[in-house]
Amino acid sequence: MVTTPMGPPYHGPPAPPTPPKKRHTGLIVALSVLGAFVLLCGGIGIAVVSSLSHTGSSNDAGSAGKPGVRDTHTTTSAHVGTPARDGSFEFVVKKVHCGVSRIGSTYLGKTAQGQYCVVTMTVRNIKSDPQTFDSSNQYAYDRAGHRLGADTEGDLYLENGNSAFLNDINPGNTATGDIAFDIPKTAGIARFELHDSPFSAGVTVTNP
Repeated sequence: MVTTPMGPPYHGPPAPPTPPKKRHTGLIVALSVLGAFVLLCGGIGIAVVSSLSHTGSSNDAGSAGKPGVRDTHTTTSAHVGTPARDGSFEFVVKKVHCGVSRIGSTYLGKTAQGQYCVVTMTVRNIKSDPQTFDSSNQYAYDRAGHRLGADTEGDLYLENGNSAFLNDINPGNTATGDIAFDIPKTAGIARFELHDSPFSAGVTVTNP
């Protein structure tokens, strides 16, 4: 019996080499183009909004002086003897009496550092809720433009207890009171700045 010699086992032809992984070059390019497009659109949108904003500002400025167009930036003002409104209150400054050296009696009162200007006014509540009038929220301006606060301590010594220092006013009611301003002897009051509360915009009342 003839024995055929055995060779090494046969495993078939060698496997082809693994192809290199494809880089997603096309996807990267597409994303880059899309990102650039988004940025471009955003820039155009910002430019358009900015242009419209400037156009609106220009139109507002131009309309301020045109007849029939309301100027909402104008500060409300009035004169002594005419009504002026701020928030819940309508003010009417009735009288301004300056040159007062002392408020109260000889034994119970206060002497002015300069001179007292005693201001008589009426305050009407024009809203639907009670509101407290506080003289410490009211200011006067002298001829030089200095802002002057009310002398709330001096208010307590005003004659006939007519102080407007603190006064609760119900809707529809009107209160009359005096406020004392201690100003320099050589000064005079040019205008008042009246408020219904510490944080209101205030209204100007000029004093001739």
